[in-house]
Amino acid sequence: MNKNSIGFRISSIVVSLVMFIFLSGLVPLAIIAYKKGTQFHSATVQIPATASDVYSTALGIIYDDPAIELKKKDDRKLKLEGTKGKLKAKIEVKPIDNENAELIVKADAGKKTADKELALHIVERICGVMDVQYQVAEE
Repeated sequence: MNKNSIGFRISSIVVSLVMFIFLSGLVPLAIIAYKKGTQFHSATVQIPATASDVYSTALGIIYDDPAIELKKKDDRKLKLEGTKGKLKAKIEVKPIDNENAELIVKADAGKKTADKELALHIVERICGVMDVQYQVAEE
């Protein structure tokens, strides 16, 4: 594709528009802080939604997935604990203000490759359901 072609110009306009939207803050980009440990991994993200909305979304995902068993639920403290197979995960939602919440997930590290990133998968799933664009930053 040469620089004078219509396809190239349209592609350039689309890329510029997407960059403008993200840089202007019209579409919030959440950063997932992901930490790997030997026993457990954690993933934390600020989500542009109320704490109760984030908590309800997490709870809905748990109820909709027959592979996840809810072990503990504290609606007042916005905390959940569940298992998926032999792996345990804890979810906590903290209000930042009236429009933003912090989601913290800690999960067993697991032995299998698919299990090792359970904490990250949980946060990504919640962000996906809530239409939150994100980027992962490993620490």
